Amino acid sequence: ASREFVSVSVSDHDIASWENGTLEVIRAERRHEGRYICEANNGVGSGLSKLVNLSVNEPPWFSAHNQQLSSVVGKMATLTCEAKGDTPLTISWAKDGVDISSMSRYGISERDSDSGRVSELVIRSTLVEDSGRYICTATNAHGSMTADSHLLVQ
Repeated sequence: ASREFVSVSVSDHDIASWENGTLEVIRAERRHEGRYICEANNGVGSGLSKLVNLSVNEPPWFSAHNQQLSSVVGKMATLTCEAKGDTPLTISWAKDGVDISSMSRYGISERDSDSGRVSELVIRSTLVEDSGRYICTATNAHGSMTADSHLLVQ
């Protein structure tokens, strides 16, 4: 069935309303959360209205997916992972496929940010074998996402 487009909100080009009463949010974002009212009137009686509350669920995401870092043997290296999305967000670290979140060789600190959670993986005294791919995985109730950091120790 074809839908005839009626109008697009002047203030938000991601929202469209259709002749059949459907309100379409093209790409839902947090800014779309809130109350929407649907009003119907056919000229007979006072008409009807319905209040709808829209909540937007946000899976984890990263503004930076791939970092390249380098260090000198014996120096400290810090890898940072900032995940955004709905709370609670949990973050874990792996190196070459092995979970390193609980290994004493690595220091991990986490803190909340304005839009999510930041995790820092610190290697206090790097070794050549610390070179490799580190994967940060962020998880919440709506999914999980990974970001890579590549460390080269010379």
